[in-house]
Amino acid sequence: MFLADKDGDWILWGDEKNSSLAIWPELEFARIMANSEDKNSDIYEIEIEEFLDDGIPWLIENNIGIAVFPIPNNPETIDMKAIQFAASVNKILDESYDEALDLPYL
Repeated sequence: MFLADKDGDWILWGDEKNSSLAIWPELEFARIMANSEDKNSDIYEIEIEEFLDDGIPWLIENNIGIAVFPIPNNPETIDMKAIQFAASVNKILDESYDEALDLPYL
């Protein structure tokens, strides 16, 4: 999955009261969407396991959600709590690949 960064800060979706980390499934989508707002954004790939192990606990602690495949001015962007995202992904890993991760926060 891919995340966008601007000046050392991850790009968040939403407003000051309710913000979510923007993630995209493919590099091209991340480039198009992140750079539509600001041409100076950098795109980074992160493995899902690393994100679930390290990123989700930080998001939970800071009350930041996940915006899945956000598109500017699209009210249908999937926005969820970080723990809900982790639980959904872990369930898919378990049911589809029999490889659920041992995530202590779930």
